[in-house]
Amino acid sequence: MPQGDILGFAPPLIATPAQVDEIVARARRAVDKVTDALVREGALKAVTAPVA
Repeated sequence: MPQGDILGFAPPLIATPAQVDEIVARARRAVDKVTDALVREGALKAVTAPVA
């Protein structure tokens, strides 16, 4: 897996679409929580528009 500011995934090839959706949703929630904490601490500037 790459190192740095990259989030890599290596799900099993037998993962169902629903399982992949759950993996992505959990990762999104985790990134959002960390981002929110960094914004509250002033370590990161808040984004004014959602990223598509």
